[in-house]
Amino acid sequence: MGYASALNNFGTVVAVIYAGLVSNKDWRLVFLIYLLAIISLVTIYLFLPNDKQQVSSPKQATKEKVSNNVVRIWLKMFLLTVIYFTIPTNLAFYMHDHFQQQGTLIIGILMAITSLFGVISGMIFSYFPGRKNSQLQELILIGLFLISMCLLSFTQTLPLFILGLLFSGWGLGWGLPCFNHQLISTLTHPSSATLGIGQAMIFLGQFVSPFLIAFMSSLSHQDNPFLMSLILLGILLGIAMLDFSKKQTATDR
Repeated sequence: MGYASALNNFGTVVAVIYAGLVSNKDWRLVFLIYLLAIISLVTIYLFLPNDKQQVSSPKQATKEKVSNNVVRIWLKMFLLTVIYFTIPTNLAFYMHDHFQQQGTLIIGILMAITSLFGVISGMIFSYFPGRKNSQLQELILIGLFLISMCLLSFTQTLPLFILGLLFSGWGLGWGLPCFNHQLISTLTHPSSATLGIGQAMIFLGQFVSPFLIAFMSSLSHQDNPFLMSLILLGILLGIAMLDFSKKQTATDR
């Protein structure tokens, strides 16, 4: 899971650097990045196993009851990506308004460095001594995003703002394998859709993020998107604490 998160972030590094380089010449050139899908197509055709799972009976039940624990993990994955994607959807505008930075190459490099920290975070995830402690992992990633969003929301200096970006990249690279690992621990059989729905929550969070942040900003009459992310981070922390209390109750029993 850590390596998968790292490679996802590495793809972002490549994409945003390329976009920053070519968008000044012609914004249409940015969409050539989709040609990278050819690499995936060839790799899948050549190397992906085509194993078929043997089913003893065609009437064998494949449905499983979705527990409240799984739903909470899905919500945490959704909120994590909503919070993080406040950055790429608002960074260019925020940098222009607050730091008078408007070059697409500069924005691309900043996002690339942010994603690079996600690469590093994902690569070393399996080496973290407390990686089997789910509660400790969640507290660390929530702490990383808390530092990040506070720096992004309140700092007036560019170096501290960039530091906030780096903390967010590290948090995303840590958070996705953490929650995926939690989902895997709930699986009861290999054909479970639990992990697939979790991945859907990640992409749903990416899609919803700009709309939700804009809606919250309009309600609060606040034009700082990162303050809205702090509110969502509080909700994420609340769900995590509820999860902790449920597990503690189950342990006591």
